[in-house]
Amino acid sequence: MIRLLICTFLVLVSTFSVGSNAEMTPQLQRAWSEMFVLQFDSMHRITGQMRSNATAAYVESYGEFLKAFISEEEKDFIRLKDKIDDRLALVDNVSSKSPWKKMMRGEMLLHLAVIKFKWKEYITAAWYFRKSFQLLEENKAMFPEFAPNQRALGFFHAAIGTVPENYKWLSNLIGLRGTVKQGEAELNAAVEKFRTSGEWGFMFDEAVFLKALAQGLFSKDYSAALQTLSDPLFGSKGKGGMHHFILANSYNANHNQHQAIEILNNYKPEPGSYPLHYLSYMKGNLLLNRLDLSAEKHFLKYAKEFKGKSFIRSAWHKLAWIELLRGDTKGYSERMKMVISTGSDFTDEDKQAMREAKSGEVPNVALLRSRLLFDGGIYDKALEEIKRQPYDYWQRLRDKAEVTYRMARIYDQQNHSEKAISYYLKTYESWKKKEWYYASNSSLHLAMIYEKQGYRAKAREWYKKTLALRNHEYQDSIDQKAEAGLERVGRR
Repeated sequence: MIRLLICTFLVLVSTFSVGSNAEMTPQLQRAWSEMFVLQFDSMHRITGQMRSNATAAYVESYGEFLKAFISEEEKDFIRLKDKIDDRLALVDNVSSKSPWKKMMRGEMLLHLAVIKFKWKEYITAAWYFRKSFQLLEENKAMFPEFAPNQRALGFFHAAIGTVPENYKWLSNLIGLRGTVKQGEAELNAAVEKFRTSGEWGFMFDEAVFLKALAQGLFSKDYSAALQTLSDPLFGSKGKGGMHHFILANSYNANHNQHQAIEILNNYKPEPGSYPLHYLSYMKGNLLLNRLDLSAEKHFLKYAKEFKGKSFIRSAWHKLAWIELLRGDTKGYSERMKMVISTGSDFTDEDKQAMREAKSGEVPNVALLRSRLLFDGGIYDKALEEIKRQPYDYWQRLRDKAEVTYRMARIYDQQNHSEKAISYYLKTYESWKKKEWYYASNSSLHLAMIYEKQGYRAKAREWYKKTLALRNHEYQDSIDQKAEAGLERVGRR
């Protein structure tokens, strides 16, 4: 979940000033547009001509933040840190009567906080998060109708509302408060204002991106996210890697993997655009979930070309699975060694890869195929993989747990709610004391079923049971979803 929470902050940007030394010129609007499609060199050519301009400093700082977030390279992180004080000094010269002054300063500090958090500089990151939040809240109090602040603070509020239990100490300590409902209302208001704004219309794409991201990540309403992204104005002035990411991610989460693959197939980076290697990893996953072993080249491309550490272990994990699907257990073992020797364990996917590598247990191929087919939305074939064998056939305890869990998930997606509930309950009761994710995710999906059926009290009970299970696989992402559920049904 933390991966998903941090990723969302990389788009909290594009606030511009109209005070002293902070005019948003047509050139700077073009610089921002270049930045949003990852044309960083083009952006720098424009901002480099306006070194004493506060807005140019802000745009340039954002571009370097975005590059540092995407690249995960230390040199980019250092560059952002080294220039922050000089850029903030320019913003400090902006008139205090301008609603953009605190906005720019708050978001520049937010950028630095996100990168520091990613580099595990938690103490200073917490300070910057706190200061950023205070500035944005103060600006809201001074200028309550200021739409850009609604957008920035709205996403902040929504993200805070779903911080998982094991990170709440941090958000509480630094005074961060917000809810998903509050944040989405602010985001929606901003989108509608930007839609008709001649002065700020170029911010529309980013605001739509933020709104769709919040709908998906925090409300788990990917249908609503796709509806937001279907706006004919979205991407009308050009689409880059960020556009393709949010569209493919939303279609995939809404069980339309074919459309997600088509979007990635159609992505042709413009010359000079900074590479978004994560799209290769995403495409590999989409293909593998259809048992299409051509996914291998996309995982290899990601593992070899991406210079950061996130999802590297996961990529080698998936490459090992491909060898297993080919029947090559030796190849599986060799690639699992790469899981141990490369990357980091910052994301849930990387943590899971490391757990499997350290366990030394080779996955059951039938269950692996079922899991992948399920993730690819091919539910009938996923069920066939399991039903070919009687329950007694599965010898390992983990395999028995996964069989009942997988049956529950398949029936759930096929809208056989009663069967799904039965298997979820069996999985939860049988395996809740294990560190596997099957019990916690069963609890989570029971809550979701009851919420959908209108049984808010029962949903609340199961969301709380989900959060009560600790030290299991995919802890962060499951907790984040449970927190979001409690926001929807009420905590009491």
